Amino acid sequence: MSSRVNKIYSEPALRRDNAFKNVIMRRVMEIRVEKQKPKFNDLLKMFEGKDLTNPKDKEALKKKMIALYEKQDASQENSQYTTMMQYFDRIEKVYNFQLAALSKIDKRISKIQRRKQSILKAGSTLK
Repeated sequence: MSSRVNKIYSEPALRRDNAFKNVIMRRVMEIRVEKQKPKFNDLLKMFEGKDLTNPKDKEALKKKMIALYEKQDASQENSQYTTMMQYFDRIEKVYNFQLAALSKIDKRISKIQRRKQSILKAGSTLK
């Protein structure tokens, strides 16, 4: 028996391995879908005998091309965009909160410095 079969994987290693396999399979499936689509030349051959100056034929060709070659997973891209925008909104909220906290700290420090300077001036005038 090989040592690979007996090897015990840790939980994070199994997750990484599974995630890697999922990414590879998703890409393989995308490639298969792309390969199943007819080539552009095949599509043009289908409409070779038709008069493309006719608006109906031209519109049919246009619709068929859009249906075949338009991104099919637009909803996935939209969900990724939405997720990313949520991350950005969360980061912006944290940033604004931290900025407000820092400005309060800055005001307190400048107030303390002014108080210290006034105490030092008052102390030097007493001498």
